[in-house]
Amino acid sequence: MLSSRGPIRWRNSVFDWPWKPNILLCWRTQNLKKLHRLYQESGIRVTDIYDGPGPTRYFDFWATCEGIRITAQEDKRVQEEGFFPSWNRLGVSDLTHSVNWYQQYMGMEIEHDLRETGFVIMSLALSHQPEQKSLWVPKQAANDAYIGKVDGPVRPYCRVAEREEFFRYHTFLSDSGIEVSDIGGFLTRGLACFHFYDPDGNRLNISTL
Repeated sequence: MLSSRGPIRWRNSVFDWPWKPNILLCWRTQNLKKLHRLYQESGIRVTDIYDGPGPTRYFDFWATCEGIRITAQEDKRVQEEGFFPSWNRLGVSDLTHSVNWYQQYMGMEIEHDLRETGFVIMSLALSHQPEQKSLWVPKQAANDAYIGKVDGPVRPYCRVAEREEFFRYHTFLSDSGIEVSDIGGFLTRGLACFHFYDPDGNRLNISTL
């Protein structure tokens, strides 16, 4: 994630948007309460600490001058100061439908099915470390959550390691009736990418690098 500080606050800052994107990038940290207090005292905009999904606590904070919303997640197993990767949280209007969609069109696997509590932990293999997984958590969104295409500031990327497979995947999505963007970047070598949206308008990005 790249950011630069300018002399003014742009009017299209996330603070000014009439809706909140339903994708949250979560980062694990050891002492959530201490961090929350530090951010409050530093004048950083934060939510209250809240419970779940899962048996843990979170709070959201708005980082960078653009006001990008990031989620801090408590994890007592963390041994060092700072943030460590956790999972991508996706707000959805129909949890079961979304879980089936992610399985069919993204190849996600269910790690823990906790639909009775409003979320499911899913996974994708990491292309550069196939023995490890990235975690994705579709979560039942609030009734008043905005549903529709959102090109928010948090845009998770999935990498397709084999270039030919990348192009085949683009064709597969298009042939399946899913609206996909044109392929951008370099078609023969180097970075190429495209994006599409899940049934609730959460933006998903695919790249070769």
